[in-house]
Amino acid sequence: MFEIERNIFEENDELELEIYQPLNRDKTKVFCIPVSAKVMWIKKTEKEQFKNGENTYRIGIRFLEIQEQDRQKIIEYVKNT
Repeated sequence: MFEIERNIFEENDELELEIYQPLNRDKTKVFCIPVSAKVMWIKKTEKEQFKNGENTYRIGIRFLEIQEQDRQKIIEYVKNT
């Protein structure tokens, strides 16, 4: 899932993304993960007022292609945070 300010997607859109993943807790080192993904759902954030620059949409995706070692790095980071 990622957040955006203005929705430009539709369900089932296929995307080529780069995910910037921290390698450590203080986020001083990051690596780039190229992935192919598909938009599975779009939800508008419910809030009465948004400040300028706040994200108003959540976009749920499913990975179509991701390298196994990159997937493992994401899993390891989530487990350790």
